Amino acid sequence: MSTGESAGNLTRRTVLAGAASVAGVAVLRPLLPCATAGVHLVITDPRLTESRLFRATVGDAVRHIAVEPDLLRQWHAGLREAVRGNTVAGLTSWIDFVVLSGCAREEGLQVMGSHSAASAGHIHQVSWLLAPRD
Repeated sequence: MSTGESAGNLTRRTVLAGAASVAGVAVLRPLLPCATAGVHLVITDPRLTESRLFRATVGDAVRHIAVEPDLLRQWHAGLREAVRGNTVAGLTSWIDFVVLSGCAREEGLQVMGSHSAASAGHIHQVSWLLAPRD
């Protein structure tokens, strides 16, 4: 057996991936109740394992949109209309959260809550909830 491997194909990579999944559940915990509490739209980042896990947890009961590399272009190409007047939950990178929350503010939404956590690699991730202002 080579260094970093053991029986059952358990490698250093699979251990780290499993640890990331467990960490992802901790990041998602604050948002999981939102999946059934009046959320109309979920926005995720397919680059983030935790975000993909969140998407899988929510399933098809709620509309889903994945962020694209040019988020402002995506906003003006239709994301704005999808968000308008809806309660939106997401798990994205920090910068995508900043951009989305600023754009959504123009559409009458406000940040109801957010939970920040360091992600594997260099991307800082945030779970968040936006809802129409009262």
